[in-house]
Amino acid sequence: MSESGCQPAAWIRGILIFISSILFLSACSDDNQAVAPQTQQLDRQSSQGLNSNLIQRAEIKKQRPPFSQLILGNISIDYPYSPNKDFKLFIKKISRQASSKNFLALQNKLSPFFSCTGKSCKEGYPIAEQFRAIITSLGKHPEKTLKHMIDTKYYQQINGNICGPANFVFNGAEQDKTSGQGWGYINGKNVRLRKKASVKSGIITHLSHTPARQISAIMPIKKGMQWVNVETLKGQKGFVAKKYFLPLKSKQMCYQKIAGEWKISAFRDPTN
Repeated sequence: MSESGCQPAAWIRGILIFISSILFLSACSDDNQAVAPQTQQLDRQSSQGLNSNLIQRAEIKKQRPPFSQLILGNISIDYPYSPNKDFKLFIKKISRQASSKNFLALQNKLSPFFSCTGKSCKEGYPIAEQFRAIITSLGKHPEKTLKHMIDTKYYQQINGNICGPANFVFNGAEQDKTSGQGWGYINGKNVRLRKKASVKSGIITHLSHTPARQISAIMPIKKGMQWVNVETLKGQKGFVAKKYFLPLKSKQMCYQKIAGEWKISAFRDPTN
């Protein structure tokens, strides 16, 4: 075939290739347009799902009570506080100072905003005088009472302060019985209730985090031990070591972190 005969055929092929290219690009464009709405829909669904999760979390948070309760058998503590390492070291230090009757060192740990609630307080007096009045009100052996208050197991949060020992609320079928005077709390697990005030006396039962009523005066210290005569809700009577018996509403020492340092911020005596 001559060159002149090939030119029209080449021209026709060029036109066909051009038309095919346009049709191909159009088809690709349609595919992209079809995919785009699907992607947008998935994005919208994902966004809606995220918003739904956030709303659900907010609702759950809103439903939670403003405080948590630590339940110990039939006893609960409002606003319980779990001590961290920093707080434990502070408590250990002032506990040693209380044991050694170093009241001046404790006085130096007072917050400038120290407050006192109870009959033993001297409102309007300098905080040093208030603290000395508190020490005097704790009896012949204030160091033992102080150590008992400071070196405790359970704490609660009160108006931004950490206070201990925690005050407890009795929850149970017979809670009306604890409304009278003398009721306290067995602060420990498997505490021995003995027939007599002696470590050699027979064991009646073991008590764990349960209410008990003090039925006579706290006995004097004998062989390094002090005992309390108590009666349980079941009517069992016997003796427990005083260190394990706390009033449901006990005297409290409170603490607060000020400028990065723990301080004694308050003394509370709700029993008065």
